[in-house]
Amino acid sequence: MFIFQLLKSNYAIKNIRLSTPFGQISLKQKKKSKDYKRVVSNFRHNLHMKNIIILAVISFYLVGCSPLNHLTELELSISESTWDYTDNDGAHYQITFQSNGKVKSTNPNDITNDNDYWNQNRRKIDFNFNDGYSKYSGKMKNLNLIVGKAKSVSGKWNWEMKRIN
Repeated sequence: MFIFQLLKSNYAIKNIRLSTPFGQISLKQKKKSKDYKRVVSNFRHNLHMKNIIILAVISFYLVGCSPLNHLTELELSISESTWDYTDNDGAHYQITFQSNGKVKSTNPNDITNDNDYWNQNRRKIDFNFNDGYSKYSGKMKNLNLIVGKAKSVSGKWNWEMKRIN
């Protein structure tokens, strides 16, 4: 059976004693060099910098840096604006968000314009066609671009809209 005993001082091992059935063996190590002190100092500095970077990234994620976060509801409003809609299925038409909460579109498949509605909560935009048959949910990326996902009985798809006026 071997028993190791390490004597440590300020992160450096001064000597090692190895106890064996045949006696003790001692290995002595020289004291720390200046290079060792520099390496330890650099390690501590780098560790401190990593902690600062991690904290900054977490803060950035929680707080956000979008310039849209600083705009008022009125400045973000899409009421009475018209957008150019496209999706990954190749659809392309225009959508107008009316002030009464209704949606007007040039979508050729939308034959009942009176039951299409929209809602906005800051940067989040929701709208639907045909009393909710197809539902769209998006997020304003900037004042001229909204990106989102939609779903209906026939499937799911991605879409985007660019502001016309």
